[in-house]
Amino acid sequence: MRVRPLLPLLCALALLVGLPDRTHAQDFDIDLSQCREQLKAFARPQLDCPVSVTPTDRGLERVPEVLRQLLSGLTCTTQLRANKADVYGQWITPGRFDPPRKQIVCQHSQIKNQRLSATVDVTCTRDGDSWSCPPGVEKIEGAGMLSQYLTQYLNQGSGLWKGLEEELAKRD
Repeated sequence: MRVRPLLPLLCALALLVGLPDRTHAQDFDIDLSQCREQLKAFARPQLDCPVSVTPTDRGLERVPEVLRQLLSGLTCTTQLRANKADVYGQWITPGRFDPPRKQIVCQHSQIKNQRLSATVDVTCTRDGDSWSCPPGVEKIEGAGMLSQYLTQYLNQGSGLWKGLEEELAKRD
């Protein structure tokens, strides 16, 4: 059974054009509504919109127990700022998906004044009919000793990168 993690905002960026306003992808909710509206605005050459991700109950059931309490109630956001021309001129090119490195900030609904932040770098390349996306969660701060475990989980045990590869292959 494959597990998708809590912090798949990079997946949201990869799927920005193809998802409905509110997506329930197995283990998380992704809100892209403001970005979607800006993409539809033909005369607006810029994107400047928030993307947020919240885990579903189903997703939390599949997270290792040591991380479950930390991730329950967490909402992660990032601001997507770009020239629309850059999306297909630089981020998405034949056989390559390479958006800019993103800082993702997470806030817990029950813990005020404490944040998790993560740096995520995505570079995916196509080889034949498949895609390869090396793990790209570089650093998580704000979770104390769990930061390293969470980084390792997202990069190796969560299925995030395999899921991104599969989604890119579907949309190729």
